[in-house]
Amino acid sequence: MIAAMNGPSSAIINQVPASGAQKRKIARLVRLSLTMMFDWVCYDRTMPATLIPLRSVTDLDEALVQSAKNPLLLFKHSIECGTSLMALDELNRHLEDASDAVHYRLITVQTEREVSDTTVTRLGVPHRSPQVILVRAAEAVWNASHLQITAEALRAAELNHI
Repeated sequence: MIAAMNGPSSAIINQVPASGAQKRKIARLVRLSLTMMFDWVCYDRTMPATLIPLRSVTDLDEALVQSAKNPLLLFKHSIECGTSLMALDELNRHLEDASDAVHYRLITVQTEREVSDTTVTRLGVPHRSPQVILVRAAEAVWNASHLQITAEALRAAELNHI
């Protein structure tokens, strides 16, 4: 049985005449395909225009350079985590009244793993998900994770660091 997946997908994969290793590979590919589809449907169509996904390390580097002029708020999000969805709701609530001076960027950890990992090395902030990192001049000036991410905390951090 494929422990990494539950439900109808695992039942179908278990019927495939393949070895355990091959079934695990198939399960990973199915999970990645579903994640990418969910990412496209949810983020590219329903995310606020002010929350722009970072799709590459080049995008991250450009955002860090721009943080010299405009503060940058990075949101590292996991589509598989309920706490991350709650944090996303708080971020969306914050974005309703957010400053135009701040640039907001999204890193989906399942589909942009390299961007997420590079964020750790560039900014020196240990990985968490969900996580927000406020950046000025390519340096992390504040961060929060999990239930610390609230619209009020985001507003206060921006006021204190802008």
